[in-house]
Amino acid sequence: MLPVTFNSIEAQSKRGVELTTKGEFSESLKTFREALRSVSLVALTSPQELKQLQALIGKMVEYITAMRIEIERKKLVPANTDPVRVAELACLMTLCNMEHAHKFLAFKNAFTLLYKMGNFITAAHFAR
Repeated sequence: MLPVTFNSIEAQSKRGVELTTKGEFSESLKTFREALRSVSLVALTSPQELKQLQALIGKMVEYITAMRIEIERKKLVPANTDPVRVAELACLMTLCNMEHAHKFLAFKNAFTLLYKMGNFITAAHFAR
């Protein structure tokens, strides 16, 4: 059996964030899911580690949600059947609590899509 420690889960989470930065969303989703599955196998030694693990779980859940939204949005873009749904998914991704760089890219993406659609009021909201 492989030992599962807080540090190994944290390393998997960092790897998932790096994959997100590279734009490999399916691999990132896979990495975050694997890390989240192994959380139940961790033996914690202090209450401080428990708080850190809870914060890490929250971060991983947010990234999993964001990656699922982005993968679904990427599927709809080439089909070009429902641009409103694509813009809606881009807006939903801005609600995910990610690192600042990723959140900025989500806001920029939503702004660009809404501006191109002619929805200037909502685009101005994301620009602010």
